[in-house]
This record gives sequence, structure tokens and C-alpha cells, in this order.
Amino acid sequence: MITLSNNLPDINIKSVVYVKLMCLYAAYREYDKIALFWVQRDDSDNITALISLIDNNMIICRDGGDEAELRCFINAISPTTVFTDLDTANVLGLKIVTECASLCKAPPFDTARKIENTYEGLERVYDVLSKHLDVGDRQGFIADMSHRIRRGTAGYVTSKFSAGVILYNEKYATLAGIAVDSDNRRSGLGTATLNRLLEIIRDRTVYICAEYKNVPFYESNGFKVESKAAYCILRKED
Repeated sequence: MITLSNNLPDINIKSVVYVKLMCLYAAYREYDKIALFWVQRDDSDNITALISLIDNNMIICRDGGDEAELRCFINAISPTTVFTDLDTANVLGLKIVTECASLCKAPPFDTARKIENTYEGLERVYDVLSKHLDVGDRQGFIADMSHRIRRGTAGYVTSKFSAGVILYNEKYATLAGIAVDSDNRRSGLGTATLNRLLEIIRDRTVYICAEYKNVPFYESNGFKVESKAAYCILRKED
């Protein structure tokens, strides 16, 4: 059974999917006009999935459960996108748009080499990130980040040629985006920006979702691949 919940329980899955969902919950749990959260339980009342929805974008963190019920639920909600683990995307018959690796790094972090936060303002962060990453529209990005920062669940760093954003709750963090201007890559600026973000989250375990081409960069900075995830849309019948 899938039910709305304003008090999400834990689930026996630790991945970038889980962390993205729980960081969203930390920021928006009291704002049910903006974000919604559901729990799926089986007949023995075991938790089998956590689900979130904001701006018609859904996250599904699944640990078994009734697949048919989940399919019906997704079709009824009809989200624009679904972010979930690769296995769930295939099981539910979603159309995979982008496949990525889920990587993890636990503290302590070596952040000796880092940049200073030399530029302030989310407008600057958006300008840098949007050149290289799909971070949505300017107004939506700034509104979401401003809300998370006020709630103490996000941080950012900028320099002349780079920017990065990190989201977190009391236990975990997820890198939401990091970008370095093309002319300044392979200069160590990416690692320095990453280290500055890790300094913000201190003793939290951090997860990231990275395109396969970027996996070597994160592995060189101590991250380990632990699963695969996917950004999906609903598969339309021909």
C-alpha cells in the first residue's frame, strides 16, 4: 500500500537515490503545498519504497515491494521525470534518458587543497553551472537553493572559474552540481572546488550521481562506485 506521509521512516537502501530523496525531505517536510512524500509498505507492514514529488519530478527509492502497484501509482501521478536506481527503472519499464554511476565517500575528508569562496550569490552559481549542467530555469534554481539554505540543508561555493552546490541533512550529503570553465580544466580547480564543498558538510557521508565519463575524476578524489542510477521519463505507448 502506498500512503502519503509527513514522517518518512528509514529504508534499508543507501545510495544517491536515497540521499537525494532524504535531503529533499529535510528541506521540504513541512511544505506539503510544494513537495509530497509517500511510503509503500507490503502486507507485513515492511517498508518497500519511499517516494517524493516536487515540481512534477519524482524520486523513487525502492527495496522490493509490489511492482504493479508502483507502476499504477507512477502512471496516475504522471511525473515529468523519475530519478531512481537503474534496476528499478528497468523493472518498472521507465524510459531511461540518462544513466549514471552512484558513488560514495565517507569522512574524514582531506580538504587541504581548496578554493576560497570568492564570489557570493546564487545568480553567480547559476551562471557558472548552467553553462555545463542542466540545472533548470534560473528562477526555479534560485528559489529552491534559497529555501534549502534558509533551512540549513544546502551550501555552495564559487570562484572566478568554478562553482558547486551540495545538499545535505543531518547524516548524509549529495553533490548537486560542480562545474569548471572549459579553459581551466585539468588545473586542479575541480578538486579544489570539490574539497571546499566537502569542508561544508564536515562529517557527513556524501553520495554523488556522475556521468560515466566523470567517474575517473571522482575516483581519483576517493569516491567509490556503489551502484547505478537513472533519470527517466514515462514510456509512452506507440
